[in-house]
Amino acid sequence: MNYFAHATAAERYAMARPYFHPKTVQLLLEFTKQTHFAKVLDVACGTGMGTKALLEVADKVIGIDAAPEMLEWARKTVPQAEFMPSQAEVLDFADSSFDLLSTFLAFHWFDGQRFLKEAARVLQAKGYLVIVQHYFLSTLEEHPSFKSVMNEFYTAYPQPPRNPLRLEPTQAVNHDFVLLGQSTWTETFSMSALEVAQYISTQSNIIAQVEQGLGNLERILEDITTRADEFLQGSKGDFGFRGELWVLQKSD
Repeated sequence: MNYFAHATAAERYAMARPYFHPKTVQLLLEFTKQTHFAKVLDVACGTGMGTKALLEVADKVIGIDAAPEMLEWARKTVPQAEFMPSQAEVLDFADSSFDLLSTFLAFHWFDGQRFLKEAARVLQAKGYLVIVQHYFLSTLEEHPSFKSVMNEFYTAYPQPPRNPLRLEPTQAVNHDFVLLGQSTWTETFSMSALEVAQYISTQSNIIAQVEQGLGNLERILEDITTRADEFLQGSKGDFGFRGELWVLQKSD
């Protein structure tokens, strides 16, 4: 099941996700020692945030996603790129078509073995694959006890089935990739109580219940906003996130 193939979920995603992507593109350049790419494929591009950041360092970027609703937003927000529907495990491109392939916040939804096989096929020799994850730590820098409040909230919204977040090194080796580098970092984004509630409403555990009619979005937003504002008192706070990045290179 694609939890993001809903117009309302795509709209929330486009409006409420933090734009951390330029940081990852800079890390990509550092690991690859490149300054520019000719043709990039952004897999599971969603609403186009990663695609937008990649356009700063590429001649051409094509974004693909299995959810038409996500692609509608991507086309509106990143008109300079090309977008088309596609599954990550079946890439409708010729062999050796790209010098960079990226995927942001999506690898855990793929069949990893099939995706890596296809990635290796459509990449040129010595081409690069970058896999990025970025997720909420449920922390509020000014108020450590906020984490326990959010942990209690999440008990009512379990994660839907998905694969592990992290790439295993053996996966890369088995598909003719070498790991060039890996980076992990934490960062904060300044948000109001409503803004953090809107962000949390884009998470798959919330989407899974809302879009299946098992949860009411307005009540969920009100619940999170109330919980957060008990700490913020109408101001903004620094909410914590964790980022992880893997840069791989295809063998000759």
